[in-house]
Amino acid sequence: MVAAINNNNNNNNVTKEERTEEETSELKRAFFLNFNNYTTKSYKDAILDKLHNHMFQADGDYLVVNNRIANFIIKLAEASHHREGLPKDFDGHKVDLKVPKIPSKIYYQIVSFFKDICLTMNGAEAFVQVYYDTQNKKYVCHVPEQVVTQTTVRYNAEKNLDIINRERYIFVFEVHSHNTMDAFWSGTDNADEKETRFYGVLGKIDQENIAEKFRFIALGKYIDIDKNVIFDFEEEEKISKTKINNFLKQYKQNKINKQDIIELLTETQKTTYPKEWIKKIKQPERIYQTNKMPDYSNQYKKADDDYFMAELLMALDMEDYELQEKQVILEQLINSMTEMDVNMLLEILVESGFDGIIQSFKR
Repeated sequence: MVAAINNNNNNNNVTKEERTEEETSELKRAFFLNFNNYTTKSYKDAILDKLHNHMFQADGDYLVVNNRIANFIIKLAEASHHREGLPKDFDGHKVDLKVPKIPSKIYYQIVSFFKDICLTMNGAEAFVQVYYDTQNKKYVCHVPEQVVTQTTVRYNAEKNLDIINRERYIFVFEVHSHNTMDAFWSGTDNADEKETRFYGVLGKIDQENIAEKFRFIALGKYIDIDKNVIFDFEEEEKISKTKINNFLKQYKQNKINKQDIIELLTETQKTTYPKEWIKKIKQPERIYQTNKMPDYSNQYKKADDDYFMAELLMALDMEDYELQEKQVILEQLINSMTEMDVNMLLEILVESGFDGIIQSFKR
């Protein structure tokens, strides 16, 4: 879960009956504000210069959300019948990028970084932002100063690069880890991730084959996508082929030694990331009471905030979670606590009506 200090499920082919009242109102407002921007032209011929652009296609109605990152194309409704004479450009949700794809190297750097944080900080999560620098024409990773635990990341969004210099930096992608848990969108993620851009969550970081989910959000709709939409893995494949071809040429010329072979086989096993990233990650200070009498003062604290209680309250505030997801998160908390902490948590759970979860722990 990622929470900025200052600050659903996919709706593929949403029908009128499935839309909420709020979504319907937003769609109507967008339609009337953009009334002169309806188009029955093909995508390549249409003028899509507004934030919300509506296109009638042979297979249904589409919304094109236009920003500096891409044209995010969302299928709003399926046509009841084939519309003869209208174009069919999309066949479902699409993304037409205006910025280059993110180099695959950045993907591997982020994965390596998350693995190290999970391993060295007792299964903590972490958070990375990726911006396109329009001045230098390249992507930059920004790791904001953040306080992390096994279930939360807290940072100051006022220090985002696009807020500091909006003209230069385009906020394209943000991603956080779920340590050893699976990759899923938490209620906190859904509440925080509202801007039209790309998002990711990486889980099971301790395993060789990690779990991962990616999506974009536009007009309040969450659209799952493949990572290849965002990252350029074809570039990596071309580079690898070039290196192998050069290697084979040198081999034929008897210019290859044992060390060359070792370097070729091992160079992609671990991708390094800037060491200053690690310096941006902090954990809440844990204060221990040395009194002989039992008490419950073994709590996370930072300034006047009680992080331990905040963690418990966040764990209990999970209306959007399935029971299994609640169990996973609460088990993560319990595994990191002392016996006194566990007793305290169980008391709070009982008072909050989570008896079903407590029984599952006791089984």
